Amino acid sequence: AESRLIPILESCKPVAKLFPTDRHQKRKTSILFPHMAMFLAGANLSSLQILGLRSCTMSDADLGFASSLTSLFGVDVGKNQLTTLDPLAGNTGIQLLVASENQLTDISALAGFTAMDNLLLNSNQLTEVQPLVDNTGIAGADSIVLSGNTLTNDSLCNQIPVIQARITTGTLLVDGACGTVEVLTMN
Repeated sequence: AESRLIPILESCKPVAKLFPTDRHQKRKTSILFPHMAMFLAGANLSSLQILGLRSCTMSDADLGFASSLTSLFGVDVGKNQLTTLDPLAGNTGIQLLVASENQLTDISALAGFTAMDNLLLNSNQLTEVQPLVDNTGIAGADSIVLSGNTLTNDSLCNQIPVIQARITTGTLLVDGACGTVEVLTMN
């Protein structure tokens, strides 16, 4: 990036003003392109380990390419327009998944993500979390954020307690009511 991308970006005067003048600071600078999806292609794409596509207005079809990325362990697809995580189903080694602020209604792919340590699904349209109950890898010090969803009474009263019992030293954030009892869980 330092020898190829930055000179191109600096050739645009308004963009150049955004870069630090100190070359050491410049090397540490992250360049984010919000609302712009960037797709990579190449022979070694299957070895990609971290995928960050936050705020790309991406739909389910746009994420389809991820099914060929089998070495992922960190994925951030937050703030998009996803309704399912099915394109990630083959990536069962994912340890960190940020899929908050989408329109997720289907998380069935997560049943097989047994390496999962951190899962952010807040602010979606989830009504049930049975795939997380079915995922035997969710336990111990794992952290799961489910707040901002409209979980059903069955999910809050039956599925959440199963997950909560397995996460002994981690964190489970959920909001909602089980019957007349308000549920705000933090382990």
